[in-house]
Amino acid sequence: MKYRRPRKLLELLGGAALGGAAALAAATPAAISRSSVSYQTPDVRLVRQDGQTVSLRRELDDGRPVLLNFIFTTCTSICPLSSRTLEEFQHRLGAEATHVHLVSISIDPEQDTPGRLAEYARKFHAGPEWQYYTGTAAASIAAQRAFDVYGAKR
Repeated sequence: MKYRRPRKLLELLGGAALGGAAALAAATPAAISRSSVSYQTPDVRLVRQDGQTVSLRRELDDGRPVLLNFIFTTCTSICPLSSRTLEEFQHRLGAEATHVHLVSISIDPEQDTPGRLAEYARKFHAGPEWQYYTGTAAASIAAQRAFDVYGAKR
């Protein structure tokens, strides 16, 4: 019997990721390395999708490992793929998902209201361990800069 990958997995991974997976499978142990980076969480206040204003620093410091991404709800390219990846990650963790804090921060806070983020969260079946945040443009930019993803031209 021939093994077939599920279509959903292929769509999730995409061509580039499949190529990367093939390269990784062919890599020798000496070719694989690990690195770590430390980030200083900015002292900014954001608004969760439930409407609560919170300190980002306190939200991220709850004792659980954090998996963080930046999104905007009108994005039609990478954001849905990134969110589907987190959705699949959350699903695969099952009951263990409560031990990981998933965080999505909007880079378009003028459009991404708490209500809009709550709708987006439902679309990706976000569980209680996955929070979405918005806030002022300045707070969003501070968070992006702190995690080295701010892409404005200087």
